[in-house]
Amino acid sequence: MPESLHELVNFAWDLAYDWRNLTFAETETAAYDIVDLLFRNDEYCHFRQTYWDIYDFCQIEGHCEDVLSNMQTNAFSIITQLSASLAAMKAKPWSDLAREQKGYVLNTMGKAVAQITVDLLGFSQLD
Repeated sequence: MPESLHELVNFAWDLAYDWRNLTFAETETAAYDIVDLLFRNDEYCHFRQTYWDIYDFCQIEGHCEDVLSNMQTNAFSIITQLSASLAAMKAKPWSDLAREQKGYVLNTMGKAVAQITVDLLGFSQLD
């Protein structure tokens, strides 16, 4: 993935500042990189499946109608999760982080998003 991201950054720079010299091959590579990144991320993180699971959950009668109430009830938890995510992101510039540190930041953010979803939708632990 780092190679694809590097290619996309170069493509974006060329598109913004030197678009007349872009080649078909560069554009084709960028398009494939975008598609690969989207589907590889979905393959590992299951974003689409998670969205549809939440959507299906909300379609069940009575679920998700209490989002605003849940937001009010769980405001402290939501703020704490957002603060933890922002703190993890602001600690150091992304480029200065070691691989393990990047993993920690992404793990922290993933947990925060999951907890915010739980707090807003009112999921409860399965017994």
